[in-house]
Amino acid sequence: MIARIVPGKERGFFALLESDPLIGGQIATAFDCLGGKENLCGFYQMDHSAALLVQGGGALLCGGLEETQQEELAAFLQFSGVHALTGRLCALPGWEGQQLVEMMLQPGERPSAPLPEGTTLCTDPQLWPLRERGLLPDTVDPDGWYADACARRARGLAEIWTVEREGCPIATAGLYSLRGAPFGGYLSGVFTHPSERGRGIALALVSRLIQKRAVPIRLLCRPPLTQFYSRVGFVPTGQAFLLTVQSMSGGLRTEKGEM
Repeated sequence: MIARIVPGKERGFFALLESDPLIGGQIATAFDCLGGKENLCGFYQMDHSAALLVQGGGALLCGGLEETQQEELAAFLQFSGVHALTGRLCALPGWEGQQLVEMMLQPGERPSAPLPEGTTLCTDPQLWPLRERGLLPDTVDPDGWYADACARRARGLAEIWTVEREGCPIATAGLYSLRGAPFGGYLSGVFTHPSERGRGIALALVSRLIQKRAVPIRLLCRPPLTQFYSRVGFVPTGQAFLLTVQSMSGGLRTEKGEM
């Protein structure tokens, strides 16, 4: 049975989240920022098996499900208008999947890559110019990204940095959660303007953002991007899946890695 999380019933929900520091950490961060705002998203628990976040056309699933529960979940997501699900579940009736790689960076100090000439690093940028600049891919809702990013940063649950050229942002990356054990933090929202790609900007930005972190940093990416993240110290630790309704396309705002 899928039940919405209500005040006083969060204990079992958070116990499920702690079993998966990466996906659970993403859901926990969203709960801190958006819990109780039913017009923006929904938080659910499936028996004692899984925790679910539904936000717009995307969802995150933390936990595993039996076959009969998968059928129930597929029907629920269809009713909720969801067309993309990220989790450890590799299949869902009527859905098709793409493999994602989980990578992790252990705490510690590492060297950073040099910034290209003519660019500067900003560690506390205004977020509205990022929404307006055209950095975000077409698959990302700019208004939703802006609202989420502002809420998380205001609560100390995100650090979002940029690289700028002549005062204009040309790349961005963010660390989210940053709440300590068992979650650590997760890297997401790594975007570079198309006209600036191939110049080492994302490498320089990410290598600085992850420096001297006292908690493990995790991420999810598509297999072709593992080589990039390995250059700054991430190592593969597991896998997850992006499931989409067959014949439809879409994705979660939190699983992007355009360089």
